[in-house]
Parts: sequence; C-alpha cells; structure tokens
Amino acid sequence: MPKCPARSFHNKAPEHIPETLRPALEPVLEQIASLTERIRQYDRLLVAISLEHYPETELLRKLLVGSAHYVLGPLGSDSDLRRHAEKIAARGAKNSKKRAAVAVARKLSVLLHRLWVSGEVYEPLHNAHRRQGQEEAAQAEKRWSRRRRRR
Repeated sequence: MPKCPARSFHNKAPEHIPETLRPALEPVLEQIASLTERIRQYDRLLVAISLEHYPETELLRKLLVGSAHYVLGPLGSDSDLRRHAEKIAARGAKNSKKRAAVAVARKLSVLLHRLWVSGEVYEPLHNAHRRQGQEEAAQAEKRWSRRRRRR
C-alpha cells in the first residue's frame, strides 16, 4: 500500500488490493469512507459550535499555535515540548512540521491547564530529568545486584 493521508485512504487503496481480496475488503473500505466523512462532519460541527458559543477559543487557538511555532523556531529553548515536536517532524511526512506545531499547541494547552490547576512551577525538561533519574536508579540497582552476587 502506498503512503497517503488517512482522509484519502479509501480512495487510493482499492487500486492496490488484489482481485481475490476485494470481496472481503470492499465493505471495510466502505466503512472507512463512511467514518472519514462522519469525522469531517463532526470537525466542521465542532468548529461551528466553538465559534458560535465560545468565540474566544479561536483567539486561544491562534495563540497556542503561535506559541508552538516559537517553541519550534530558532529562538525556542530546549524543552520536552521541543523534543516531542522534533520527533514528530523527523518522521518526514509531507506536513510533519505543521503536525508537530499542532501537537505542541495541544500539549501546551494541557500543560498550561495542569500548571494552572496544580500551581506547580514549569520545568522545561521535566520528562528528561525524570527519565535520567530512572536510568540512574536502574544503574545503581545493577551495581548493587552485582555486588550481592560477588559475596
């Protein structure tokens, strides 16, 4: 199967499916097409509802995406958010940088809410420090178990 966006998979897949498998897979492709269309409709509905009832979400969304672009840009400092985006962008898909910015915007909104609710102080490399501590603990455990075996 060739690479293609999820929204067009049901259109491109049939030409790559062998004739012997078509009777079994055509109903699946029809379901995928139906679900894809329903997702598009729900996306449009969500945008309409948010604009009608919560017009401030448009400004919050623009600010989050703008902030994500700053995090990803040359002036952005090293952080868990930046590292997450770099992993997504490294996948090399056509829109990978845009996807990375949207993913960072979403993570940023969750992070801001978490900090607001908990009152915690932002630590840019929280996950990296946590992982480093776990690795150090695992290494200490290995050293301790080696010493025990020697005795």
